[in-house]
Formats: sequence, structure tokens, C-alpha cells
Amino acid sequence: MEEDNGVSLIGLLIGTILFIVPAWRILARAGYPGALALLTIVPFLGSLCIFIVLAFTEWPALRRRTTAAIASTFE
Repeated sequence: MEEDNGVSLIGLLIGTILFIVPAWRILARAGYPGALALLTIVPFLGSLCIFIVLAFTEWPALRRRTTAAIASTFE
């Protein structure tokens, strides 16, 4: 029985890492600190918080791109 717990713990760790890495990259490209992806360690609530932030806030990366585009039209 102890062996099953070790296998499930390893599976949980691998699954968490496989979710953290893409979440880190998505958050970084959106202009947020990639470390927010560590919230996914908290089951359900962490991922829910990340999805809410991505869905309902203005992305800093888009704000910078828009500002740069507007500034370049006046040059």
C-alpha cells in the first residue's frame, strides 16, 4: 500500500509541473509575473484565480503594445 501512495505522489508532482510551466509562459507573455503560476499548486482555487485574472483584467503586455503603437504614429 505504501508503494501506491508514492506512485500517486509522483504522478501529482508531474501533473502539477506540466500545468505550471505552460501557465508560467502564458502569464509572462500576457505581461504578468510568471511566478503567479505557482498558484496552481493550490488545487482548484489557484487555477481559478489565474483564469479570473486572465479573463477579467487588462493585460499589461497589450497596454504596452498599444502605447507604443500610438506613440509611433506621432513620429
